[in-house]
Amino acid sequence: EFTKTIPAKKGRASYLGERSVGHQDPGATSATILLAALTEYC
Repeated sequence: EFTKTIPAKKGRASYLGERSVGHQDPGATSATILLAALTEYC
């Protein structure tokens, strides 16, 4: 959720600049899902 409030600086979304604000970073979302899954199994 935090990534919705900051403009993208890296990757494809960086081309959007300020227009990227309001969209959640898919990399951050997938990392969160991955880490949550790992904590369930470990």
